[in-house]
Amino acid sequence: MLLKELGVLNEAKPTIIQCDNQECITLTENPVHHEQTKHFDIRHHFVREKVTDGQVVLKYLPTGEIVADIMTKALPLKTFSKFRDTICV
Repeated sequence: MLLKELGVLNEAKPTIIQCDNQECITLTENPVHHEQTKHFDIRHHFVREKVTDGQVVLKYLPTGEIVADIMTKALPLKTFSKFRDTICV
């Protein structure tokens, strides 16, 4: 909803979220409740609902290519520089 208010969201296309956790992607695409995930609260299934509705698409991206890590992790200088250059074009 925030992206829509900012005029960034194109309603014709789903929002693509890049993720380095293949298990997370599998759980959102498979509506069957797994034994390990039965403890999840209903609110944690929000992403699954959006994937089912076609509003969100989860795409796998290897850990070393997640540019958002520049904001959340201490990175080696080479990786930091690569991500910084990607953001500051």
